[in-house]
Amino acid sequence: MPPRITPDSNILISALIFGGNPLRLLEMALSDEVAMFVSDAILQETLRVLRDKFGFSDERLVRAEKYITDCTKRVNPAETLDVVKEDPDDNRVLECAEAAGCEAVITGDLDLLRLGKYREIRIMTVREFLNRGTTDR
Repeated sequence: MPPRITPDSNILISALIFGGNPLRLLEMALSDEVAMFVSDAILQETLRVLRDKFGFSDERLVRAEKYITDCTKRVNPAETLDVVKEDPDDNRVLECAEAAGCEAVITGDLDLLRLGKYREIRIMTVREFLNRGTTDR
């Protein structure tokens, strides 16, 4: 069974704008090497930043949403968390990972990375995830 992960919106944005390891992660999801889960909150934040910060047109946003949807499975978290006080939006990522039974959150966000772990969910960078040892699989 492939690892179950939740990407933070910054990972999805980095994949679409810059490529590199974040894009590699999405490609792994497309080929079922990982099972990647997002919530509506993560998807909407991603699309908002792509529109507002990176100037994506409506057409480009539709393509980005389709690509993300093709790479991921959608969950609807039932639990509302208040773990990350500095940035309440980060709680949406933890809610998604918890609802999907993920083993890891993949992020570049320092507030989340400082946690290191939430319940049984490891919080790591893309590089840490891609370089994880065989004992972590």
